[in-house]
Amino acid sequence: MSQAVTTDTTHIILSFAMAEHGGMFATWLRDKLMKKYNYYGRNNVYMDCIATRGLVTEHSKASPPNQAPGTTYVFPDTRPHMTAQGYTPIGAMNSDWNGMYETAMSQAKVMIMVITPSYLASQWCLQEWAQFQQERARRLPNNPLKGIGIRFYGSLEKGLKQPNGTPLDQRGMKFITCNKTQGGPGQGLLWHPKNWGISDNELQSLYQLI
Repeated sequence: MSQAVTTDTTHIILSFAMAEHGGMFATWLRDKLMKKYNYYGRNNVYMDCIATRGLVTEHSKASPPNQAPGTTYVFPDTRPHMTAQGYTPIGAMNSDWNGMYETAMSQAKVMIMVITPSYLASQWCLQEWAQFQQERARRLPNNPLKGIGIRFYGSLEKGLKQPNGTPLDQRGMKFITCNKTQGGPGQGLLWHPKNWGISDNELQSLYQLI
């Protein structure tokens, strides 16, 4: 087994929608990738909601209207699409989240997009997709950024398009198509019955693309 990586350099960056248990899927997938590649530095497999929690934090009962620069605010996430999942998760907000995300992307070798209907409807997810294309073009031809899309059935019907119908730029992307494998009691990070993952065969297909 190779030696575990413990620096904070980003090798894989995740882009996903939190809604419909997508955040829990990304957490599950991050755990799988960390164990597969011995990426145990906090940002080796980058999730913005985890990265921001590692900074200077203030805890509050609600999202504060004005944030001090460089400070992350941790609070119960009571947005309707989050509490509708049957529990109230902990949110983390930092006003420089996008700058942190772009820094991580500039280091990454692979960017994985978790493509669900919620992803295609999210302006922030589509912004990350556009930033991927900008970073990919900036690096060409010598240091490519690889893009991998995990497409779930339910995101296939209307194609890879923005809500206004504009097709997404798919240059530099490779895709696998997956079913959601439902979670439930006794399934680790898929503990909630509405949480979901992908099958072992689909996970192996993802590793091959990485």
